[in-house]
Amino acid sequence: MAFKRFQNPTAEHGTPAKPEPPSAATIAAEQKITAIALFLGAVASIGGFMFGYVSGQISGFFDMEDYGRRFGEYNPDTGAYDFSAPRQGAIVGLLPAGCLFGSLIAGNIADSLGRRMAISVSALFCCVGNIIEISSKSVWAQFAVGRLVTGLGIGSLSVAVPMYQSESSPAILRGVLISTYQLFITLGIWTAEMVNYGTHNMTNSASWRIPNGLSFLWSLILGGGILLLPESPRFAYRKGREDEARRTIARLAGLDTDAPSVNQQIDDIRTKLEEERAGAATSWYEIFTGPRMFYRTLLGITLQVSVLDARLLAKGKVTNKLGRPDNNSPVPTSSSTTGPPSSGPRALATAT
Repeated sequence: MAFKRFQNPTAEHGTPAKPEPPSAATIAAEQKITAIALFLGAVASIGGFMFGYVSGQISGFFDMEDYGRRFGEYNPDTGAYDFSAPRQGAIVGLLPAGCLFGSLIAGNIADSLGRRMAISVSALFCCVGNIIEISSKSVWAQFAVGRLVTGLGIGSLSVAVPMYQSESSPAILRGVLISTYQLFITLGIWTAEMVNYGTHNMTNSASWRIPNGLSFLWSLILGGGILLLPESPRFAYRKGREDEARRTIARLAGLDTDAPSVNQQIDDIRTKLEEERAGAATSWYEIFTGPRMFYRTLLGITLQVSVLDARLLAKGKVTNKLGRPDNNSPVPTSSSTTGPPSSGPRALATAT
């Protein structure tokens, strides 16, 4: 049986058929691994490092002699300083409380100021919170408020950094660079544990002010370093700066500005923005009612409940109860050393 040859109806009338857009694999194959793209991923991921660092350091402070003397309560029965559950809970819990509010406002900040400036402003909040903490002398509430302000910055970074990485990274490196955010969180936890271990024998305020002061350094590096990098192509295009968006895409991928993959990515950005502008208004509750969104939201909540952070915040008190040999030595436990290996499964679960 003979088969009739198919012809494009448009081509029959003399108009050439519109070529198919290049696939994601084709775009990635055309791109190159550039130093600026790697630098972008490393600098932006310091935001994840900061998250892990401030989460990992606090449990060790409660075991430090000077910290307890300044912010704890004297126990005449033991002759030592201790922290009541409400006081310790406030100091520890105000950081994630700040993170919650920071993450809720980060999207609006990033849309109004740009992705880079949102990251830089968030790092500034971390600097301010850190100054409040370090300058605390004996008022534990001041230290707790500093943690709250730091949390605002950290929570905002947890939204702005992955957003900037995903919108700016070339396709050939996008998955790797975004995953570095999670990896840097675990590296930050490990670093905080090591710094605490190195200063815990000091009997003055340096025991906790040195680890705390390093948080200020990470914030300065991120807040200043991010301004050396280009703006997100998506944000630049959204503000009418198409030439800037095109140059950024080409520079990060090592291509000419008129390369096919650059043109395709510009077309994709244009199409997505037009769809967003033409769409109806959305509301926050659609994270539960949208297509398969309840499943994704529930998965995200489960991941957050089950991950390392809660164990880290209570690690010092738990290990003391279990009979650690030296209660004044915040020896790193398995919770600080299993972070990096666990980042792979967590990242995989997040992507499902």
